[in-house]
Amino acid sequence: MTIRQVYEEISMSSGHCTVTGTVETIADHMQDRFESGACDGWNLMAPYFPAGAEDFLAKLIPELKRRGIFHTEYEGNTLRESLGLPYVPNRLSIQNDIEAASDRRIAV
Repeated sequence: MTIRQVYEEISMSSGHCTVTGTVETIADHMQDRFESGACDGWNLMAPYFPAGAEDFLAKLIPELKRRGIFHTEYEGNTLRESLGLPYVPNRLSIQNDIEAASDRRIAV
């Protein structure tokens, strides 16, 4: 990689709390932040894709679930319902009498 490419890859995490280490180290940090009320969620900003995201999903999520701090049950069938927001019909799907992608449930 060129210096510019390296900069572009790492610059997106500038100003954010970054954690590196073993699965246990990262899970400890996330658990501490979560349980102390310092955060209520996380955004994944893997330094490279897809392996960085795949490692997160395959290794860290099971550890967070084991610790009981990963949300596995949702109140609603959609993100909108789970956040307690009222349903708003998609104008385009109503006009075209079709189901829009935003109206369908996604699995996580």
